[in-house]
Amino acid sequence: MNRDDFKTVSEHLDTFKTIDDFFDKSKTPYIKTYIEYLRTEVNRDVMRVIEFVLKYMVKITDKKTGKEVEFNDDMLKNVRTLGHKYTLEKRMTRWKANRKKIWKEDDVIKLFKGLTGDNVDAALVLYDVLACIKKSESANSQSLEDWKERKKEGFKHLPCDGTHKMDEIAEALIEYNYFNQDSDNESQCPIHLALEHTTVFVSIKASAHIDSWSENYLYSTYGIKPSDAAIRTGIIGQLRDFIKTTCDEDLKCSLEDVRGVDFNTHGDEQIITEWSYWWMKNSLSLINQPPKNDELTEWYLSGRIMDNKSKKSIEDIIKYVKIFKDYANPNRSLFTKSAWWMWLIVCKTLTINKIKVEESQWEEVVEKFVEIWFAMVKDEDVITIVGDSNKQSKRTFREFTAGLTSGYYGWFSNEFNESVISALVEECELVQLDPKRAFTLDDRWKIIDRDKGKDGLVRVRINGKVGGEWYDENSKDVEFTYVSVCRAFTRTDLYESDHRNIPHSKGGRTNWEDGELTSREYNNWKSDKMNKKSS
Repeated sequence: MNRDDFKTVSEHLDTFKTIDDFFDKSKTPYIKTYIEYLRTEVNRDVMRVIEFVLKYMVKITDKKTGKEVEFNDDMLKNVRTLGHKYTLEKRMTRWKANRKKIWKEDDVIKLFKGLTGDNVDAALVLYDVLACIKKSESANSQSLEDWKERKKEGFKHLPCDGTHKMDEIAEALIEYNYFNQDSDNESQCPIHLALEHTTVFVSIKASAHIDSWSENYLYSTYGIKPSDAAIRTGIIGQLRDFIKTTCDEDLKCSLEDVRGVDFNTHGDEQIITEWSYWWMKNSLSLINQPPKNDELTEWYLSGRIMDNKSKKSIEDIIKYVKIFKDYANPNRSLFTKSAWWMWLIVCKTLTINKIKVEESQWEEVVEKFVEIWFAMVKDEDVITIVGDSNKQSKRTFREFTAGLTSGYYGWFSNEFNESVISALVEECELVQLDPKRAFTLDDRWKIIDRDKGKDGLVRVRINGKVGGEWYDENSKDVEFTYVSVCRAFTRTDLYESDHRNIPHSKGGRTNWEDGELTSREYNNWKSDKMNKKSS
């Protein structure tokens, strides 16, 4: 026998280039003999794929009565024509913890090839929602209400691992009319024939904690590790919801310009989590050791009820990322992820060091930062950086930023950062605020002692002018009133300690030498005028 034309099933599958090929009956002969006679039998407790779909993935409604019916084994006897008697609708598989389907056509083709070639053995895992409710009640679990919500949404079983695989298999059968054939003797398309002869291991679980579910897309089947950000989508909590909303709404446009951020694998959630967690730590030193994924996951777990500190860190990141987007006009070709990191390091330094940037100054600050960054990127001079291991490395600035590792973040957050901050303060005329915002009681007493007259009364300002405008135009000659020492010291509701010449917001020092007592009314008016002037 001439075997020159013989091809293995793997070689035949190489001709299946599109999803439509798996529904092309002309290709069935290529794999028919293999599927019906040569496929390896799995010796374990398994379930036929067709049975799995009917039992867990499909809502079955009797066409005569209009009532939903439960799956029974008799339905498998004439399964190809089951749609003549029943209406079959795919059940819901996704809920708020699932972001969206991320599989593309190539992923579906890989799955179909695996099913046809008998290469996909990963289990399909679902949670029994009623069993989970009972388990949560007995364990007094905080996930009880979440499980009850799933039941209200119509879930009998909540897909756990293999959600994408379940979706694609069910849709291949329902949307391509496997259950609505004219007879049970029709020839089958390749994928329907494969599914009829495919068995899968099905695991039904009960858990008191809904966050033990996580979406890993079965990418491990194809040798691709699921992203850590994807795993964290399975942790239910306010922090996770806030980050998802931030990525979907507030930052979607901005994050599209960050090189290396892949939306399909939750890369936007990953980077906003890294940035926000780092920002929350309120220390520049943390950048020397970027957050580890287990730290970020612990943050999600502790963020089931989000605290103000976590929320503030995310809001700050939103603010500074948007500022960079608005004024730098970044794109992936011009700015590496290191540039974004460096921008946030600069913003963090400005915040920690109380260096104030007025809203009207941000455009100038961003432009100066970009100017410094590109000057360094274009500089061909070799610089020497000592990493965390005290090992010297000599490269150009561009080479360092292209492959920036944690060992060299220290240089960027210290030496380079200091030079950038100095340039911004000097050239953009930024003001460093006194870390001490309010006067102490000791300051107040010293002010009183200084401003006490020979008659024992203390001077208190009640009138003055800001920007050429007086608080009380009719009493320009009366700037002060005089009260007793006791009243000046104890009546903090009437008299406030305030900066005498330069306000704190403009760089004034908070010490008693630069302070004075003012009436509350005058001080409120002055503060309002100063704020309007700044804006």
